[in-house]
Amino acid sequence: MKVVLLENIKHLGQKNEIKDVSIGYARNFLIKRGLAKPADKSAINEVEEINKTSSEQKEVVKGALKTLQDETKENPIKISVKAGKRGEVFGSVKDVDILNTIYKKFPKIKAEKIKVDMNKPLKELGVHEIQLMSGGKTLSTVKIEIVPEA
Repeated sequence: MKVVLLENIKHLGQKNEIKDVSIGYARNFLIKRGLAKPADKSAINEVEEINKTSSEQKEVVKGALKTLQDETKENPIKISVKAGKRGEVFGSVKDVDILNTIYKKFPKIKAEKIKVDMNKPLKELGVHEIQLMSGGKTLSTVKIEIVPEA
């Protein structure tokens, strides 16, 4: 029996995929718990439309990330932090801070689930290179500059 997955299911598939499963598994487990619905013509058309929109959206995000990468080669994204007279940073710059700054500049990127690949929060002033990742793949390398607040 073909079903459309309504959620990500471990060892079966991702949300909005069409899968062929046994009738008993579909009726007694997946459909009963709201994890899937029968794959009739309308459901299949709906999934195809969602996947088409999703792939178009990913292309827009890819383009925005490429633009971001090109822009930051010359002019890194500046993040202001409180710092002492000798340049010591009070606190640190975390991945959330970096993503919020990027989202303000490029709101289109917010559509994709992006993570910042950094081993630990940044605690030094200066220019740093970070990698933006999605789904375990590196999408872009971006330069950020941590500057003291004025």
